[in-house]
Amino acid sequence: MKIGTDTNFPENLTIPEILKVPDGNVFKFVLFGIGVIDYKFNASDSTWIVSNGESFYFNDPKDISFDPNSIVATLLGGSVDQSGKDLKGVVKSAIPGDNSLIANKTIAVDFHPKLKTIRGTLGQVETHEGTSFSDITYIQSIFSGKEQDPPAGSHPDGYICRIPTATTHLYYKSQ
Repeated sequence: MKIGTDTNFPENLTIPEILKVPDGNVFKFVLFGIGVIDYKFNASDSTWIVSNGESFYFNDPKDISFDPNSIVATLLGGSVDQSGKDLKGVVKSAIPGDNSLIANKTIAVDFHPKLKTIRGTLGQVETHEGTSFSDITYIQSIFSGKEQDPPAGSHPDGYICRIPTATTHLYYKSQ
């Protein structure tokens, strides 16, 4: 098993303009993810910010199951700054014997206009180890659009709402 066996750009996937990859980079492979995002409620302005995330990645959406043998990588809890805007994530291979990992910083986010929940991100690679991600420069993550929104109304400050997600992750390399 290896990471990145699907090198076909997904059909019918719309990339918002804000998440466009800079010129000089080309699509390399796609991974499909399932997971959760934890949103934390900020009572002072009644908004939600990302506080954490966990995901499992697969080469093919048909592989998505709870069989650990079909998981090729995991997101090691995304971290965020106090404003909820400085997102960082580390994706690590889940394949035995493969120590590959990649760390990226989110440089663009497509937010829901009212709720400010995430619909997609663009990450710029900061570091990588191993061979699976050695030439990756950017990662686009597009949410399925079927995610629930955090509950409306007032909540205690710091209240955490965990939202299940389904995502498509596009990996790019320098041309």
